[in-house]
Amino acid sequence: MSTSTSLTRTLRSSLLHNSPRRSSIFLQQTPFIHLTNPQGRPLIARSLYSTDSPPPTLTHSKPRNTRLNPPPSTLPPPLELPEKVPGQSTIKYLFLQGKAYLTFYKTGARAILTNLSLTREPQKLVDLTYNGAVFAAVKDRQFSRADYQLLLRNSHDLKRIPAFGLIFLLCGELTPFVVVVLSGVVPYTCRIPAQIAADRRRVEARRAASFTALTTPYAPAKPLQRAQLAHISASLGLASRFWDGLGGVPMFLLRGKVERRIEYLETDDALIRRDGGVEGLEAEELRIACGQRGIDVLGRGEDELREGLKVWLSAAKRAGVERLLLSR
Repeated sequence: MSTSTSLTRTLRSSLLHNSPRRSSIFLQQTPFIHLTNPQGRPLIARSLYSTDSPPPTLTHSKPRNTRLNPPPSTLPPPLELPEKVPGQSTIKYLFLQGKAYLTFYKTGARAILTNLSLTREPQKLVDLTYNGAVFAAVKDRQFSRADYQLLLRNSHDLKRIPAFGLIFLLCGELTPFVVVVLSGVVPYTCRIPAQIAADRRRVEARRAASFTALTTPYAPAKPLQRAQLAHISASLGLASRFWDGLGGVPMFLLRGKVERRIEYLETDDALIRRDGGVEGLEAEELRIACGQRGIDVLGRGEDELREGLKVWLSAAKRAGVERLLLSR
């Protein structure tokens, strides 16, 4: 049996579990504060599930907070590419690289099965105690932020198994070159560092351009207008650029995407505060959390990211998520 066929069967076997339902915790809105550091640089410079692999400088040595941080299996495994040694033929070098990528994808696929098993207990709590309502379960201390993130990430990855399995079956060793431009169909555990970095560059560039074009100010107690919804969607990478050539995302889809993201951020903010705070987040989880809130990650160190996320959590509790997403 070929490696591609084996991996595809592993991926298909993951489709046995139901995805969790969406959740929300609503926080009160009060006047907004300006978010800059002492040097005047924005701490919140305006992706579910797009972040770079952390550079060597991003380290966090505190004991692991397992209530706050989901299992490491929800993240991509390390990608160990061989270096070309003197005298080695190009063909052999490319073969070894392809073998390393296949190992990476197989490990990522197995991680989905691992996560599927890990979701059974928190999903059981949600189903039996709260009738499937995650928004109610998150208020229960038996249900942690780690459980919440595990359920969401597992659901996200399971939905992408069929398309990714087909791509892998058709492309084999060429898969890394194809998925760089097709991130939306790739489970997060199977995203290579180059793909994640490219995603972040695209989102951060799109966010900067969207802020430049945004002219509609935030108005408390009024529904968000299309221009504001489109800005939030663009700045967080919620919709494909495919819609740009069709006049934009249809209004009913656009509003739904933005409302779900705001509900998610309100819920996750509350769980971070409850289950350990920003200091308890591991480096990669910190980067993911910042990216999901429209905080630029590229070129920023861990200390700056922690400070930016602390400012976000404080401001969001007083001013509201919507206002932060529409302000530099």
